[in-house]
Amino acid sequence: MRIHASKHFQQAHSFASRFSVSILCALICLTSFHAAAQTKVTTWHYNNGLTGANTTEKILTASNVKVSTFGKLFTQPVDGFIVGQPLYLPGVTIPNKGLHNVVYVATMNDTVYAFDADASTAPALWKASLLSHSPAGATAVPVSVKGCAPTTKFTQVGVVSTPVIDAAAGYLYLVAETYENACSSSPACLRGEQ
Repeated sequence: MRIHASKHFQQAHSFASRFSVSILCALICLTSFHAAAQTKVTTWHYNNGLTGANTTEKILTASNVKVSTFGKLFTQPVDGFIVGQPLYLPGVTIPNKGLHNVVYVATMNDTVYAFDADASTAPALWKASLLSHSPAGATAVPVSVKGCAPTTKFTQVGVVSTPVIDAAAGYLYLVAETYENACSSSPACLRGEQ
């Protein structure tokens, strides 16, 4: 897996807080994709139109989706809250692990996971901490630093928005916020990494 971002960086607007805003437009190189009949979910609300509609759904109907027979199948452990929408790609070849239908999630702890959508007990196919591409000691931003502790149940702020997958190019794009002591002497840092 390779993580890329812009080579350019800019100084952000002046903030009084000690944290730096590390906008890691991480392009996580996914893997080879194979066509499948299942609907890809590559962005928030299914598509670039943000319709929220799966217009290819042929099995679920108002008559067969009932509280008694429809619901959560399983959960997987992650290292923080998931705020953005999970994304889905069918028929993804994971190196040394074969072909899988994959669910991608990003946490408020700045970690991205790929899970097999059909295996309830399998560990993550892969995971990547975006903090490993930040200066030593970087963490997700504590809510006490953000000033929003009384209004949320979150303890930290990392990846908040839904990532976007470019299935043709094999990349997952996202924005992560980090707290970095290296930038504490300057008001805030906006940077990209290669």
